[in-house]
Amino acid sequence: MVTKAIIILGLILLSACREASEDISETDLIENDLEESDNAETNLLDPDLVETEWVLTSINGGPLLKGTNITLAFYPSELSGFAGCNGNGAPIEIHENNQIQIKEIASQAEGCLEPEGVLDQESDDTGDLDRLSTSL
Repeated sequence: MVTKAIIILGLILLSACREASEDISETDLIENDLEESDNAETNLLDPDLVETEWVLTSINGGPLLKGTNITLAFYPSELSGFAGCNGNGAPIEIHENNQIQIKEIASQAEGCLEPEGVLDQESDDTGDLDRLSTSL
């Protein structure tokens, strides 16, 4: 059975997300009919997630800084994203019950100064992913 809880937990940690061009809610995520697959045997990311990009619409219960964009894209063996100033990515492994293990997150080191607070916001976003990777 596909373990939706890990995916939902990650998306909840990223707050209220929406697919690149479509608004969705946490309820929609829970009710989404991800078909069961034999991914536990093949250790592949659920095909419904591959090559999808999610756009963060809030963080820590509040809106993103004006003019910033935070994304997370899923690929068969990695996550890739943009955290408001820097790109980031991490290899992933798929384990039994389709649990996603996020490996060490790599990030660019641009020192963006605008908008004010963007690096703090980025740190919160990357920290959420890092906490998720260590909780599995």
